Amino acid sequence: MVSSGNAPYLASALRSLQLDFSTYINDVGPLVTKEIEEHEFLKATKKRQPKAVTFDRFMEFNEIQDYMDEVNAAYPNLTTIVDLETTFLGKKIRGLRLSNSPGKRLVIMDCALHAREWMAPPVCLKTITELLDNYESNKELLDLVDWLVIPIANPDGYVYSFSTDRFWRKNRKIDLSSPCFGVDPNRNYDFHWGGENVSDPCSLTYPGTGPFSEKESLAVGGQLLANSGNIAIYLAIHSYGELILFPWGYTTELPPNAPELGATGNEAAAAVFAHRGMEYTTGTSAGLLYLQFGAADDFAMGMANVPYSYTWELPGGGTGGFNPPASEIIPVVTETWDGIVSMVRKAAEN
Repeated sequence: MVSSGNAPYLASALRSLQLDFSTYINDVGPLVTKEIEEHEFLKATKKRQPKAVTFDRFMEFNEIQDYMDEVNAAYPNLTTIVDLETTFLGKKIRGLRLSNSPGKRLVIMDCALHAREWMAPPVCLKTITELLDNYESNKELLDLVDWLVIPIANPDGYVYSFSTDRFWRKNRKIDLSSPCFGVDPNRNYDFHWGGENVSDPCSLTYPGTGPFSEKESLAVGGQLLANSGNIAIYLAIHSYGELILFPWGYTTELPPNAPELGATGNEAAAAVFAHRGMEYTTGTSAGLLYLQFGAADDFAMGMANVPYSYTWELPGGGTGGFNPPASEIIPVVTETWDGIVSMVRKAAEN
């Protein structure tokens, strides 16, 4: 995406390189405005009920915080609020731990580490509602493992994507030496940190001044390290791409348990496909996408000894993939939940 003022310069540069190109969307602005207007309309007409989420629209940060407090009060024997870190702008990164008895291994799941990926938090919220509101049906899953669900891992960026820039990706860290804001939290983990863009704060994948310089990565990474050796599976929920990714991202080499990771991912993909034919591809981050350094799933496996570590890229939609319509929330969270259940059962068995 490029501004109208810079579009001619980009076109000229591409022509000079003899690269073919075409304009996909001539003016993104009106489309984003329409989406925001729809969100405000749904927010006014689709009210969230106490102790409940809504999947009719994308919930905002404060609503999700309120919901976590409400279910924590409603299910005191099953839930615990975990305060993880406080962001640059003073917002709390919180998780909800769900357990019906002590002594079990843990599932850690985080959503919205990248701010613009609005479809991710509904998946975390779906997980919570299934385990609490449908406890009798899903008791087996709480008998198998404990769960730590982090619905909004990047609160500052998430709020900014609602208020100002729908396609904002990074956090909102201010660097007074740079004209650009933010760090990509998913390049900030302390495992093969660095790579390209280290010296470019304006890059969308700028990894920060050093590993774990950001509260968002530290919030999740701290829990991974604190529970090292006792985590059954780590799930980082992102969008978009219809991909189930596992390590490694920093190299094209495969981890020793790559066949098992691939088989588990394929079983989850089959569970998703059974709903409406949504096709996922399973593979390594480096193999299916590109080399990426300092990523959460690599850190979970490489430093926290998590045997099953995945980045789940949900379906895209809308003008550029990152803004699917609210009407897609229910189909996506329903099919994804079945895939998650498949993965968790497999990881718990092993």
